Amino acid sequence: SIPPGRPPPPPHTHTHTEPLLFVDKYCMDSSDLATSLMCLPVFLASCNELIILAGETYLLRLWCVVEVFCFLEMGGQAD
Repeated sequence: SIPPGRPPPPPHTHTHTEPLLFVDKYCMDSSDLATSLMCLPVFLASCNELIILAGETYLLRLWCVVEVFCFLEMGGQAD
């Protein structure tokens, strides 16, 4: 189900399946964070849940902090 306040995902317009899992470690380009951070809200908008496997340096990485902020601002719940 979609959390309150979050828009529904766009309808499928092609025959391919949508991604089921977004792993920031592999999707964020640490050599070009400016571009990657601009795309982060788009990635997170289609997420129903955010699971964080945080290590000692998680909160030291800019995209990790922005990732949590974006998810919560778009209506995600901190459980």
